Amino acid sequence: MSIKGSKYFIIILLIITFAVNISAETSPPANDYIGKNPLYAQLEKVDGKYIITKISNTEHLIFKLNDLSHKFDTKKYECVFSYGKLVSGPADKCKDNENVFRKVKANVAKTGAITILTLGMSAISGGTYHDSIFDSEAYNKAVEEGLNRSNINRQQLLAEYDNFMDSINALRSQYSSEYESYLKNNIKIVHQIQDESGFYKNDVNLLSLYSVNKNHIPQAIEIAFNPSVESYKTVFNELLKSYEDRLKSITSNYQMHFRNSQKIGDYTVEIVATSNIPYKKDETQNIPVIFTIRSKDFKNIYPKYINEDNALRIEFDGKKINFVNKTDNFIQVKSISVYYNAEISNFNLGDKAIELPPQASTKDPLLIDIYTTAEIKKMANYANAIKGIAVTQNLSFGFAIKYRLIEQNIDKTLYKQNKYNLYDVLTGTYRVDENQQKVIGEQETQKSSSKESRNVNIQHKKYK
Repeated sequence: MSIKGSKYFIIILLIITFAVNISAETSPPANDYIGKNPLYAQLEKVDGKYIITKISNTEHLIFKLNDLSHKFDTKKYECVFSYGKLVSGPADKCKDNENVFRKVKANVAKTGAITILTLGMSAISGGTYHDSIFDSEAYNKAVEEGLNRSNINRQQLLAEYDNFMDSINALRSQYSSEYESYLKNNIKIVHQIQDESGFYKNDVNLLSLYSVNKNHIPQAIEIAFNPSVESYKTVFNELLKSYEDRLKSITSNYQMHFRNSQKIGDYTVEIVATSNIPYKKDETQNIPVIFTIRSKDFKNIYPKYINEDNALRIEFDGKKINFVNKTDNFIQVKSISVYYNAEISNFNLGDKAIELPPQASTKDPLLIDIYTTAEIKKMANYANAIKGIAVTQNLSFGFAIKYRLIEQNIDKTLYKQNKYNLYDVLTGTYRVDENQQKVIGEQETQKSSSKESRNVNIQHKKYK
């Protein structure tokens, strides 16, 4: 083989060696898994020796006792130094660190290969290659030393821990089952409804205003202890007793959640109930919940209304206005005025006057909201209404309609206000007599005909 051929052979050999070196990863050998439940340990170096300083079932500790697996970074990093100074590679990885079992060693093969490939320029520049690796051998020795110096018998410890966790799970299941069953079978909620408003119609779900809640039983128990104990079993028995005491406390009562006063629908409701229901084994409890309906809100309250003369009839159903032309001639509605107690809203239709053909009615009913002022809209809402007050109050309501008989070129007015009992209006316990054009309330329907029935505006008797 020629010198030139030998040179290329060496280069190829070094490249192959370099590739094999790069692909190698150091990782600790696999260990058999002991036990059913994971348990972790803290490994620390004290006075130059490794010991186990803490055992816990939380994952933030360094390694798992079951198989000695760990959380250390086992990835290999390439580090390039030039005259002793790091020029490439992560600074925190490119140095020896026994705390994380990281070791940096020279990669002679790669350094040599790069030197040849660069015809010696790498050597001249002082560039050397190193590998930063996880030292699994040092880690395994440290764990073994820590276990021995801490007198930890892994087999015994993990067996006792599995027994402990079986007991924990059994206790949790027992207490959870009894706690759930008692709520379902032994707590009877007795509802009482007191209607102080006089308007309640059983039209809302009062039961949604409260809830009976169980206290949260944690699904996991966090343990931690110093391994320098004489008996693992004693430690776990103490933890088990502490956990059972905690379960007894958690399952000793139920919480009833509600607000003393709250809104549901249009009602204001007050609730009287206990906030704490004790657990009384094998005893059935009747728990009273008292709902008091204090008041009800009413919105957009306009009484029904009818009025007419020989030419025009107005009908109002509480929301929409309808006009009826009773003649054989055209009628033009020029303005609409709404009377609500002392407030008057005048709406001049102008060039949008409503023209009614003979014997015809309004094609599209007119919404009352269009023809009322903001003040009337406000007055039409009754917040926190109570029957005892509503029966003592009256409501005046009516319309004044300016209209023109087109063929006669005559403007006329159709006007009337009715007086309504507020309670009758809020409950709808009244009607408008179409023949006599009068308002008849709840008590009025029970009366026989009298002279008062001839009057248009009627003062109703007050309700007791």
